Amino acid sequence: MARGLLTITNVASLGGSPTSYRLTVSAVGAVAVNDHIGALMGSNAGAIYKVTAVDSPNIDVIDNLTEAETGEFGAPVTGDAAFGTPEPNANLTQLPFDAPGWDAMVRRNTKLSDNRFVSLGAGRVFYEAETNGAAGNRRVRNVGGTGNFNFNFRVPGDFGSLISLKAIGIIRSSVDGSGKQIALSSSYGAIGESAAQHTGSNTPTYDFTGLLNKIAGIDISSVFASLAAGDYCGVNLNHQTIGGGGIDYLGIELIYNRA
Repeated sequence: MARGLLTITNVASLGGSPTSYRLTVSAVGAVAVNDHIGALMGSNAGAIYKVTAVDSPNIDVIDNLTEAETGEFGAPVTGDAAFGTPEPNANLTQLPFDAPGWDAMVRRNTKLSDNRFVSLGAGRVFYEAETNGAAGNRRVRNVGGTGNFNFNFRVPGDFGSLISLKAIGIIRSSVDGSGKQIALSSSYGAIGESAAQHTGSNTPTYDFTGLLNKIAGIDISSVFASLAAGDYCGVNLNHQTIGGGGIDYLGIELIYNRA
């Protein structure tokens, strides 16, 4: 995440609701749209603002980051300031330690984290694939362009509903691109049920453009329509001539809402 220090030399109100401000700064540096600016208000308390436009030497920001406060901060003052880029997954922001706005940033991140944990209650489990080789520092299961492989996993006992179910793998040569089909077939059930209590099959088309030698999450949820807590699951991934290098699979990732 990018972060750094700024000096605000002028502040102009642009109006609106919530209020927007145009900050003139000594150097824009790496500031980008959607970054957060930490500054001081007239009361000498910290505030944070969201960047809406950058046109050096000006940065337009908007007030009322309601995940931190219930109302507007008010106009920032000239002088020292800081900026930080929100982390892409959790949307949390970092500013240089003890920089202007640090106190407001801490309040924002704490409130955002608390709300996320309360609302999601999510669980995440990863099931390693049976491996047949190495890729860098990882053990992997390489499945070639026309190959297939079976994966096993168990649904946790506190499973409530599915968020995502993916095969995790590294895309190899000739596989990066669009129109890649992988035939999926599944069978699953709990203890005391038929081994094929539930089954599913589908042949989705995937787009792996730009993912050469990168880790990809391959959605396999379409063949698990009746997934329930305690199910023992098997899934076959059958590559439909997707490319010579195939995919180096790491395993299966299950993310779910807890019951």
